[in-house]
Amino acid sequence: MEMTTALRIAMMTPGTHGWGVPSLFIGMPGGAKTALGEGVGYELGLISFILIGSQIEAPDIGGFPAAGERYGKRCLDPLSPYWVIEANHICETTEYGVVLILDELNTCPPPVQAAMLRVVNERMAGGVKLHPRIRIIAFMNPPEIAAEAGGVPIAPAMANRVGHFEWVVPTIAEYTDHIMGVSSGEARGEMPSARAMEESVMSRWHEYFVRAAGEVTAYLSANSKEANCLPTSADDRHGPWPSYRSWENAMRHLAGARLVGVGNADQKTCVAAHVSKGVAESLFHYLKARDIPDAGEWMAGRVKLELTATRMDVAATVLRTAIALLSSSKTDALFIERLVFLMEWYIGAADKHSSLISGPIRKTFHIWRSRSKDNSGLQATLVRDHMKLIDRFSKLPLLASLEDLGILNPGTARRG
Repeated sequence: MEMTTALRIAMMTPGTHGWGVPSLFIGMPGGAKTALGEGVGYELGLISFILIGSQIEAPDIGGFPAAGERYGKRCLDPLSPYWVIEANHICETTEYGVVLILDELNTCPPPVQAAMLRVVNERMAGGVKLHPRIRIIAFMNPPEIAAEAGGVPIAPAMANRVGHFEWVVPTIAEYTDHIMGVSSGEARGEMPSARAMEESVMSRWHEYFVRAAGEVTAYLSANSKEANCLPTSADDRHGPWPSYRSWENAMRHLAGARLVGVGNADQKTCVAAHVSKGVAESLFHYLKARDIPDAGEWMAGRVKLELTATRMDVAATVLRTAIALLSSSKTDALFIERLVFLMEWYIGAADKHSSLISGPIRKTFHIWRSRSKDNSGLQATLVRDHMKLIDRFSKLPLLASLEDLGILNPGTARRG
């Protein structure tokens, strides 16, 4: 996987608490890690803040103790480091974003590493919350090299919160483009708007994420031992391993990789960075064997969903994803198109597969009711154009226990 691509995906993927999936790049000294990270950040409209672990102390990250007051009582409040105030200000007041680079992560003393862990874990520095538009990436040398400088392995708690990428030294062409080409402001050109790129990503993000989440949850349902598996070897705990936390990061990284259009091998690398290479191989083998249809394509009528005994897990996954897509439909027209498709499909599947659709049909109803609550135009269009379908749908026995069925057939009495 090209490092420029890996860096872009890490920086421009929506994370759990803000932008970016925290990622750790591990490579030999002199491999242009930090410089390339800065260069890619600039191309994405991100201003870099670099904290070099071996050259700072814990208060440079966590803040300096100072006298304060809470609820009329005197206490110690940390004075916030300058960089977090500056970074937050940039994100709040400009079109640019920020990438926080934690450098030499495993050559810093334990107190500094612990302070960095809080930044990654809680997105806090000196009592100040990091702005959601601040991304976090980290660089370090291989453990055997870091040990020569008195470094210590990263703690398992830190290891499980970041993706682990083996750094590939850039080619001469990459080095020229991203390092020498940005040696001056004139060569760099004008920094682009990170905010515009973020808006572009978010306009497409949800469909990619719900697909990835659906596939991962299907895999974990069939392979529950892989959901949360602390390695038995102490050495392996310093690298990627599967937990609920790392699986969520893996889902997001997989969705981000697909959004930018990378191939299967690079998608697998992004997942392996969080849950280990072996588990990622198992996931992708499962996805290939099960051949899970894309829920958006299914609701658009371009692919079919098999309802056979050996494919019920696949059908359940597609339905979960389809309902999530229905809920996030950006326009009323798209919502109606997807709702009509699902109603017709539920009617056709009700006789033989009631156990499969009982949960999804109720979720679909509640999403419909919520969307229609303050949208009379949506409901009027449905009644005008699809009244016969609504009437058939409202007669499904699975809906008999639901409240407020007036939404399905306006003017009729409530059943149940």
